[in-house]
Amino acid sequence: MKLKILIDKMIDWGNSIPATPWQMAALFAVTVILRNLMEALQLGIVFTAPAFFLHFPVAYVYPMMVLVFLMSRFSGYDTAKLLKIMVLTWVLTLLPPLIDYITGNTSDIGYFPLTRSNAGWFFLNFFNPAVKLTGTTTGIRIEALLGCVLAGVFTWAVAPDRRWLRGILNTIVFAPVFLSFFTWPYLVAILLQPLFPGDGTTLNLLQWHGATEAPLTGDSHFIVYIIDMIPVSLLSLWYVRELLPNKWNMLRNAFSQLLSLGLAAAAGTAAAIAIPPSSAITFCDFTVIAGALLAALWIAAGSALRGSARSTAVAVGLSLAWSSGWLTLVLALLASAVSLLPGSNRIRRPLTALVLFITALSPAGFNITAGAGLTAVLLIIVITVIACERKTANALFIIPMVVLLLSPPASETPAGLRGLNRRVDSFNRSGRIGLAMESAANLAASGGSWVKLAETAHMAGNNPRSRYLCDTSMARGDSTSSLMKVSINLAFARGDSSAFNDIYLRYVNSVDDPGDLNEAMMLRVNFLALSGDTASLNSLHSRAGMNSALMRSMATALMESGDTLSALQYSLAYLSSPDADAEAWAKAISIASVSGLADWDSLYNEAVECHGRCIPIMLARVRAPLAADSLPDRKELLDMCIQTMPGNPEVLQTAAMWHSEAGNPDSALVYSSRALAGARHPSRLVFDLTISSALEAGNPLEARIASEYAVSEYPDNIRFKAVLAGILEGMDPEANVPSFSDIPQAAAMKDSIAELVCNTAAI
Repeated sequence: MKLKILIDKMIDWGNSIPATPWQMAALFAVTVILRNLMEALQLGIVFTAPAFFLHFPVAYVYPMMVLVFLMSRFSGYDTAKLLKIMVLTWVLTLLPPLIDYITGNTSDIGYFPLTRSNAGWFFLNFFNPAVKLTGTTTGIRIEALLGCVLAGVFTWAVAPDRRWLRGILNTIVFAPVFLSFFTWPYLVAILLQPLFPGDGTTLNLLQWHGATEAPLTGDSHFIVYIIDMIPVSLLSLWYVRELLPNKWNMLRNAFSQLLSLGLAAAAGTAAAIAIPPSSAITFCDFTVIAGALLAALWIAAGSALRGSARSTAVAVGLSLAWSSGWLTLVLALLASAVSLLPGSNRIRRPLTALVLFITALSPAGFNITAGAGLTAVLLIIVITVIACERKTANALFIIPMVVLLLSPPASETPAGLRGLNRRVDSFNRSGRIGLAMESAANLAASGGSWVKLAETAHMAGNNPRSRYLCDTSMARGDSTSSLMKVSINLAFARGDSSAFNDIYLRYVNSVDDPGDLNEAMMLRVNFLALSGDTASLNSLHSRAGMNSALMRSMATALMESGDTLSALQYSLAYLSSPDADAEAWAKAISIASVSGLADWDSLYNEAVECHGRCIPIMLARVRAPLAADSLPDRKELLDMCIQTMPGNPEVLQTAAMWHSEAGNPDSALVYSSRALAGARHPSRLVFDLTISSALEAGNPLEARIASEYAVSEYPDNIRFKAVLAGILEGMDPEANVPSFSDIPQAAAMKDSIAELVCNTAAI
């Protein structure tokens, strides 16, 4: 038959292409990466690392492995040749995005949201072009149809006998298998959701952790990757046996060694499952624990292999560990390194078994010294040593498993709270206060530390919330130094000298660390400075001598009291100390501009020589003429600040003030509105800048919107209410607004703004 001859020639041509296994792997990788990039361009995004490196690649590896396995059963064709043909044919997976682009299909490629009620309808209508399916585009349907037909044709062409029957059966079997991959996570959810607690939605099933630590992002991608890797790992054994018989023999010969390592990992998994209450284990928890076990098993298998096979097995194990959590990845790296240690196998194998045990245990909140943890460690080491000589000793691993199930090494801090603690600290250190607030609130609501939330709320400027947390904790008997430190800062922020002094004395009497005591002392000095208490500062000066910190505080206190000359003198004196940072130079430039008693340009040049063009120094120089009622200048410094930190509130406020003074109200409105949009708790200054810039720019609508926002944020502020009333009256003279007749200043402000807005509308 001419068709068979043509197909045979194409198959022979594919097999004749000179390519090493690694080159074929590279072709497959290029295909997958291009397909992901094409979908990303269609969506206008770049996929995150868990999606791009784990979930989406395995979403192609898993189907290929299943399809090659099935085709080898139906066709009887050589597995190595079949795999090569499949990799070449896999380039056709680039078609769906191209077809969708050509046909003008604007739907996104994705998984179909399968449920028990629509499963039959989905399978019956997948190839029906008249029915629209979520996530299933025209290109996807053509890809699936081509795959089913080509599989049947290939089997018909190469099968040794009953070619028509084999080809038709292959096509029929391929259809539901193909379709299952297009809705795979939802299919898994349908099958397993009844076994775990949840709210019935697939998305939360793939993201809800109860007993394990949740990653910051990419949770569903990690979970789907682990799910896919379970059948991929099982199929890998068949592929190794078929394609790499020498590696298969290595694994068989090392079976006793691998059994010891695998059973040690299984003991860790048993402990991880036993630590939380069984009712608290969600689907994500179970999957993550399974992922840690798989990671340990892949690393164990790698220890018995050599060369690229070992590297591949270890890399797969580390990818699974990454999906199971940061701690699991760290321990998996340690296990990989320990398995390569030089020396006797009698030492290396027990050490590897021990680390693999802890790796598999790591997703749970464990404490190796609690429960039967140390006992299990000793048993695992002893049994592994004995198993080096007697293979039957592996049966003894049942002992540590039972011991761990009866007395798991549970930590007082569950894994979820442990992760939230670490996340709050990480966000606070990196200045991401909004994210830190969300994590700290979740931590407190979940039964964790209230101190973290109190600290974060204070840093976010939500002092009433922080004070509630501190006062409630103290009322319940919490007198930890960390809590008192937050309370001191809160008293400092509200200027409550009585509360400050009371908590300060309690704090210094409860801590012994010199660093903590010095920090408290500096806080007291700053409190005295901001309250303008120069007498107390002078008293400290007479008793302790004028150190650099006191000079800085005296400058602040004198500035608060209006003595700009003395403030400048102390500020300049502080600049000669080694503690003077960029902020200190910026402050000196600001005092010089306000007082007019020093050349701010000279100070700026000296500051640049010491610290370079730092943002605080450049901003202080840009603001200097504004504070001195001079014309704004040095726009190049302002532009540099904006380009370097385009979302920084202080930069945006400075830009708004500069452009307002320069007579550019439109630009001032752009920057002030950006500052207003990005602020969690906008200050009065930001509102003033935005409203005044909008009015100067002849934009009463934006001025009204900003004023309404200001009134909602500061409901007791009469000035904002008067401004809003004036804008509303100017836009509509018949508007019913307050007259403020009992507050002459507010009434005058309302009338002047109403006149301004009315004149603007008349132009």
